[in-house]
Amino acid sequence: MMHLSKDERKIICNYLTDKLLTVFQKGEYISEKNLQEDFQLFKSNLKQYRGIIDRLLKNNPLNRELTWRDVKITAKRWHLCKVCGKPFIAYDSFNKMKICTRQEYVRYNTSTNEYYKSTGKSMCFMEYRRQIS
Repeated sequence: MMHLSKDERKIICNYLTDKLLTVFQKGEYISEKNLQEDFQLFKSNLKQYRGIIDRLLKNNPLNRELTWRDVKITAKRWHLCKVCGKPFIAYDSFNKMKICTRQEYVRYNTSTNEYYKSTGKSMCFMEYRRQIS
């Protein structure tokens, strides 16, 4: 995945998070360990796993030709967001992400009566920042 830009990794990981959870999730997760174990169990059948990843990547939001070889996901990449508690795949280089980026932070402009993306940050990140300040 390192040949993709940071923004592209973010898009692919958010996309795969949503799609893969429908395949292997066994309920709500309260611990990262259970989430990672479920993913590892799902990934243990490599032929099936690679087929599913390839199928999902055929219609990826980047409209790029990608395969399972391009997107390596380990169980350690799965985390639970410290703000919303939902599972996500970390896309950072050192796997230290603790807050998901699944929902873009948007603001409302009262002069134009429109919503717009303001910072490139996520709703969870902005909530986390608000909590610590």
